[in-house]
Amino acid sequence: MPADVSSGRERRIPLLHGSKDPFACVSEGLERVEENLARAIRSREQDLTDISAHLILSGGKRVRPMVTLLAYSAFGGQDTQDIVDIATAIELIHTATLLHDDIIDGAETRRGKESAYKKFGLKSTLVAGDFLFIKAFEFAGKFDETVVQWTADACTLLYLDEGAYARLVADAAAVEVYEAVDFNVAPERNVGRDARELGHQPAPLPPPAEAVSAPSGASSSE
Repeated sequence: MPADVSSGRERRIPLLHGSKDPFACVSEGLERVEENLARAIRSREQDLTDISAHLILSGGKRVRPMVTLLAYSAFGGQDTQDIVDIATAIELIHTATLLHDDIIDGAETRRGKESAYKKFGLKSTLVAGDFLFIKAFEFAGKFDETVVQWTADACTLLYLDEGAYARLVADAAAVEVYEAVDFNVAPERNVGRDARELGHQPAPLPPPAEAVSAPSGASSSE
């Protein structure tokens, strides 16, 4: 059973009750995905390992790897190592987006516990998300150009979605700050009446596109 590299905990593959449990059908492949994930998040920079483990080993359902493995099996796939690597890449990309989402949302919790953003801070969590994107390309980059391009396109679309959402949140916060200013008092009395004082958390800028979408990043180890 894959162990939590940061705290010694073990993470068990979720199983559904009944004879048609989809997780049970691909349990061996999912265990190998877990092993890949545990290896992938190890870094010389301990913060990257700790932040990645904080989310990856926190009880995610692994629905995406499960569906990937089931689809491969349903279409007669034989080389299980290749599809395990692809499933690992998909889960790494998903986890990276969760880290970035929590930054954009200013989320304090994720999966019932303190979010990485809240525990480790914005800068470290942002870098850890980029680290996981790069690790995903390490698994997907060995396949043919089509698979690599699909991976890059998926990351780019995720980034664009995050960026659009961040701009909407920032614009909404700016409007509320403007509406909260009292124009009937001296200007100096409105100094400091920013979104944070009014109870809003302005969204930070999303990561640069180059960090999450360039296939050339697949060769970097950290």
